[in-house]
Amino acid sequence: MKKLATLFVFTIIFQTIIFSQACLPNGIQFSTQEEIDNFQTNYPNCTEVGGELLIIDDCEIPEFCINNLNGLNVLTSIGGLVVANTSLLVNLTGLENIVTIGADIWIDNNNGLTSLSGLENVTFIGGNITISGNSSLTNILSLENIDAASIEDIYINNNPLLTTCEAESICNYLTNPGGTIGIRWNANGCNNPLEIASRCGIILPCLPFGNYYLQSQADIDNFQTNYPDCTELEGITSISGDDITNVDGLNQLTSILGTLKISYNNNLTNLSGLSNLNAIAWNFYMETNPNLESLMGLNNLATIGGGFEINVNNGLTSLVGLENLASVARLSINGNEHLTDLTGLGNINTISGLLYIGYGNSLASLIGLDSMLSVESLRIIGNPLLSTCNEDAICNKINIDPANVHIQSNSPGCNTVNEVKEACLVGISELNLNSEIHLFPNPATSEIYVTGMNSDICEAIIYNQIGQKVMHQTVSTNKIDVSKLEGGMYIIEIISRELIIRKKLMIE
Repeated sequence: MKKLATLFVFTIIFQTIIFSQACLPNGIQFSTQEEIDNFQTNYPNCTEVGGELLIIDDCEIPEFCINNLNGLNVLTSIGGLVVANTSLLVNLTGLENIVTIGADIWIDNNNGLTSLSGLENVTFIGGNITISGNSSLTNILSLENIDAASIEDIYINNNPLLTTCEAESICNYLTNPGGTIGIRWNANGCNNPLEIASRCGIILPCLPFGNYYLQSQADIDNFQTNYPDCTELEGITSISGDDITNVDGLNQLTSILGTLKISYNNNLTNLSGLSNLNAIAWNFYMETNPNLESLMGLNNLATIGGGFEINVNNGLTSLVGLENLASVARLSINGNEHLTDLTGLGNINTISGLLYIGYGNSLASLIGLDSMLSVESLRIIGNPLLSTCNEDAICNKINIDPANVHIQSNSPGCNTVNEVKEACLVGISELNLNSEIHLFPNPATSEIYVTGMNSDICEAIIYNQIGQKVMHQTVSTNKIDVSKLEGGMYIIEIISRELIIRKKLMIE
């Protein structure tokens, strides 16, 4: 009898464990209303879904489309929630008994959804909140009971009618962000973290993981007021707005610890407000700023940890302003209609990734690459005025690793790899001679002497670090007067009847 009683108790405990364990460990996907209506019949006693609950509806016949979630009202816990591509679903009623979501909440591209009603009782999630592309969504207040500490990242984007985002959980998260914040392209009131913070009645700290989306001149002008002590920005810093004319309000920035994007600013004319910026840890994209005339605001930028893309900035005629840039992993200079040369890049010695120079209709010279020693891979394509490409780094790359060099659709002389290779070979004797020619003293103060020339010097032309001609002398001896030059680094071009030699010259 004792054994029977023990067996009965064990059976009860075993059944309790079985029924309390999560069902559907790999999750479940619903694509029709019928599947949702039949859930409790098909999965009796299933209240805790171990994997993701996927509600993804791409149906074209209205009577089969998902229009309510009432058949899921027995669920109390799910591994994650995805609601995507529905057209008839207006809210999430039917999920009101869910308390715990083990991973992400992803609400994406639901054209009929107006609110998130049904999620009021969720108190914990173990991942991100992503709400994007919901064309009728107006508020997300139903998320208010989620413990902000359980949220990793928040992304609220591209919801054109969304004005009300100040749910308590969102406010608490913004007070002490635990991850990345990406909020933009919603309606006023929920268009950026600052608008939500204002409605929450809180002051934002520096966002420890980013992101910063500056979409108007007002966002830039008010930046130091909104983020008073933020000099180093994490994540993505994006500057993109039709009315942005300057970035002067960002002059407190010293480094971007993520990626900087300056793009699609039709009225931006200069970057003078970035004069204190000295480092970008990841990538720098500068694209489609048609009236940007100068890069002079980047004079103190020394390092870019990732790629640097200067693409389709048709107001640029040179890269003057980048003279202190010494380190960049990849460099793309593409589609800049009026860029004539690469003056400004003279301090970059090595590119550890791709160097791409393409589709510059006015690019006639690679001056600016004179000091570059090596590149990992090289593309020079579609520059109709570019005929001379036999810079040292390019010649070295062709000789050592021609498989990673692509040169085409430029002017004759730089139209194919073979053309450039021939130009490199022609220059070998001059390169050898160049190593035998010396300037002394160097550094100099008032005059220099040139030795090793096989014929008399005819001319001496001296350029400063940004490629400007600062001195031109006709000479008949090996002595050159440099007394009028200010201290600094220069390039001297020595011209004889036989050849042209370039050397670095330091003036004290």
